[in-house]
Amino acid sequence: MPSAQSLNRRLTGPAPTTDIQSAYYAKNGEYGYQIHDGLSGSMHDHVLNWKVDWDILGTKNTVGFHTIEPKTVKYVWDNSTRNTMHLVRSELTNEDNATLHWPENSHSMFLIYNKDEKNKYGEERAWRMMPNIGGAGMHATIQDSTNLGPSMNFAKAPIYVTKQHDSEFTAAHASNNYDTFDPIIDFGKYLDGENLEQEDLVIWFNLGMHHVPHTGDLANTVHTTAHAGMIFSPSNYLLGNPALQSSQMIRMNYNSSASDIVEEVLTFGGESATGMFNLTAVKPDYYDYIGDSNTRKFPYDPLHPYNDTVAIV
Repeated sequence: MPSAQSLNRRLTGPAPTTDIQSAYYAKNGEYGYQIHDGLSGSMHDHVLNWKVDWDILGTKNTVGFHTIEPKTVKYVWDNSTRNTMHLVRSELTNEDNATLHWPENSHSMFLIYNKDEKNKYGEERAWRMMPNIGGAGMHATIQDSTNLGPSMNFAKAPIYVTKQHDSEFTAAHASNNYDTFDPIIDFGKYLDGENLEQEDLVIWFNLGMHHVPHTGDLANTVHTTAHAGMIFSPSNYLLGNPALQSSQMIRMNYNSSASDIVEEVLTFGGESATGMFNLTAVKPDYYDYIGDSNTRKFPYDPLHPYNDTVAIV
């Protein structure tokens, strides 16, 4: 069930769906678990595509990979051979190689930077992208779907890089399912060999989950394990840790002769929160509640959302 969402310089996303796919259970456990009498939880993928239009110190950007690799070295100052690690730097040159997978063991850093903008030590002032939790960096299990065809080309890898074009606004279209083999938007056509060095770049990445519904998903999926995220963080972009500028930090200086006695507390101008908060005043009174409290299942009449119908369970 791939779907696409657009992101342009800010992250927003859809609320997660709660209903599961199901099918008749015919003793075919290789397609999913039996979750109820005669019912199988039909396994499927959730792939949500995000778009980031980076402009790091201008619109001329490059994607670099700083990879940590093991190396055996004989140094002139040591009689023995040492097993150590070193940093290998490479860059993405064109869209022919821009279908990417996150590296095993997270040994390679994915960086975006302007090669003409370096810090005082000669390092590129970059921003780093990395998967965070859960299904970050996932992609569709089926690479050549006989049902979805090219309409799901955006979901075939965890991350892509393309040159920015106003005409390439989203990775898919809401009406792609009307003709999946001739979709309105075929993301595969975006990857047409264009140069990616010092260009206005767009990063497309996928978040999601591989979902094999189980009995705990009835009547709706619990989302405590359906988390995914991406981290964007500066790398050599700043000359120090910006957290040091926080006015809420404190430093405790101890007595020089008694290490368990605090002699001085420095707050650096920060002030602790003060006052009182009345928890009783914000306690909800459900006897005054007006509205719908039913969990609805499709279909129902949206023009009369509070009607008691058979669609309400």
